[in-house]
Amino acid sequence: MEEDKSALVFRPLVFPVSGVRIENALVKPALYEHLAALWGGLPNDHHDRVYSQWSAGGWGMILTGNVQVSPDHLSLGRDVIVPAHRDAVSMDRFRQWSSVMRKNNALAIVQLSHGGRQATNITSGRLPFARPLAPSPCRVGENMHGLVYWFHLLLFQRPRAMTHRDIDVVVSRFVEGAVLAHETGFNGLQLHCAHGYLLSEFLSSKTNKRDDEYSCTSPESALLIVKRIIDDIRAKLPRSFIVGVKLGAGVYGGLVDDGELAAFQQRIRLILFADLAPVEERSLAYIKIISSWRTVDFIEISGGDYESPDFMAHTVGGRGGASFQRVSRAASRMLKATMPEDVRPLFILTGGIKTPAMIHDILQSGDADLCGIGRLSILHPDLPLLLQKQNLAALPDNSVPDFKAAQWWKQLLPRIKLVGASMEVAWYTVQMRAFGQLPVKNIGPVEAVFWVSAWSCADDFDKLWEWGRSRFLWLWAAGIVCCLYYVYL
Repeated sequence: MEEDKSALVFRPLVFPVSGVRIENALVKPALYEHLAALWGGLPNDHHDRVYSQWSAGGWGMILTGNVQVSPDHLSLGRDVIVPAHRDAVSMDRFRQWSSVMRKNNALAIVQLSHGGRQATNITSGRLPFARPLAPSPCRVGENMHGLVYWFHLLLFQRPRAMTHRDIDVVVSRFVEGAVLAHETGFNGLQLHCAHGYLLSEFLSSKTNKRDDEYSCTSPESALLIVKRIIDDIRAKLPRSFIVGVKLGAGVYGGLVDDGELAAFQQRIRLILFADLAPVEERSLAYIKIISSWRTVDFIEISGGDYESPDFMAHTVGGRGGASFQRVSRAASRMLKATMPEDVRPLFILTGGIKTPAMIHDILQSGDADLCGIGRLSILHPDLPLLLQKQNLAALPDNSVPDFKAAQWWKQLLPRIKLVGASMEVAWYTVQMRAFGQLPVKNIGPVEAVFWVSAWSCADDFDKLWEWGRSRFLWLWAAGIVCCLYYVYL
């Protein structure tokens, strides 16, 4: 029986468009490393050390953390960024990173992202209070109340609605990131269209109030920017380059008017999805349309954004199944009923997969083709080898630790979901940095936030000097103008 389960996990699969083979169904999904230089930089030795642990662990595919295509729309300030120019140093850094990831036959995939409206006032890489870009000027947390509202008001600026030129620039930056990935040895890329970042913002009626061809009045128009990016990438790069998409499950909001929603529901109900909410059916519409392009190799199902950070919290899968599994199950059934197997994109289900039994159940049921295992991959970077050897004694059923520090922050800030979720992310980030050492499992959430924030790398001084010098020149020029103004007033 155990041998049958192992065969299910370790059978090879082939991506439908690129024709590239993945050796097993275990995927290390994108996890934020927080290891680059302050305000963004190139991959460095710290990335190589961390990813060498995963590459030695037997994973079928390894995804990077979010690599930002815009240097002034970062998430938490230490993102890897696509450089403005592909010089020798940049190419060597990315080439070394991909080489480490591919060392033991794992596929190396870059996740490309743009922070959009969720790029904060402090860590985004922009000048203080400069406005980020978004489909529409909808600020994070603008519909919240009380302390939660003021928290988001301090952290996030109201974005500026993107012009058509802004959209063209963003499309070109994603394509440049894809070319960089291909030229430095990565097997493919994933477009981050989830978690409330820019591409996801085009897909949600909550954040997309446009009335042009990029509006959210239909799934096709909302997906236009994603289609443009993928079409341009496919036109520039060989077909063997893997292209994937990360989508949210039930976070995009309904269609703009009820008539359109009813028409849409009629279109996708080829099979009865009686237990799905309208927002989940919206996600299915995106999956169906993206699959119909026949240019995408895999679709990863995740969920949440900064206002509802399900993707950060470990508790979302606590109802007996993996997070977002309903949408993955419905999508898999829908495409099996409407598309030939050889052109159907593979599904990756990510979120809340905590035990070997859950991995086997997901694959056995056909709810997904691949399992994205995030936090368990931090606690056990050699998880695939443990499963292959059936050494499950080293793998406890409940691998999510209890925080040992006092939980005073939960009573103090009970309604700011982002705070609690961020503390959990910080704890796992500390564990990630401890790869090759004993895990620091007795550290509390507040301590974890401190150690994440206090960390620095060798590139920080150069980055600070570059940042300060450019702004000093502006301040110096402004001072001269003010002096002249008062002298000659």
